[in-house]
Amino acid sequence: MKVWIDGDACPDISDILDLCHHYQTPVCIVCDDSHEFQNIEEVKVVSTGFQSVDMYLLNRIQAGDFVITGDYGVATIALAKQCTTLHPNGTFYTKDNIDQLLLQRYIHGKMRRQKIRTPNPKKRRMETRLQFLNQVESVLKEGDCNEDRY
Repeated sequence: MKVWIDGDACPDISDILDLCHHYQTPVCIVCDDSHEFQNIEEVKVVSTGFQSVDMYLLNRIQAGDFVITGDYGVATIALAKQCTTLHPNGTFYTKDNIDQLLLQRYIHGKMRRQKIRTPNPKKRRMETRLQFLNQVESVLKEGDCNEDRY
């Protein structure tokens, strides 16, 4: 198992790296050159471009990998490739919830194009952060991806 972090859409990266190092799990942060990570060797920087990070990540993940992303499109393809996939709010993407999330994204996009206000995301709370890090650690402890999460 390898941990892949969508560096464009993931908080708590230093904490995730600490957990990966503790559990001796390989990790790669993928981001474009508009992000800056100091002294982190696990970073792969790709050129800035429409979905360049997503395409790099999706072309390299394999069945059994662990993907952390806030991007529903990336999550959908990662699930299809049988990866464990986690949102930064601590919720696992699954075959049971991904269609609803994609539909919600579509509806909100349609509303924005019609100049209708959509709900703003709430500020991330400490409980959410802790839940997220606990979920990351639970996957790393297992050491292998759980089929129930696809």
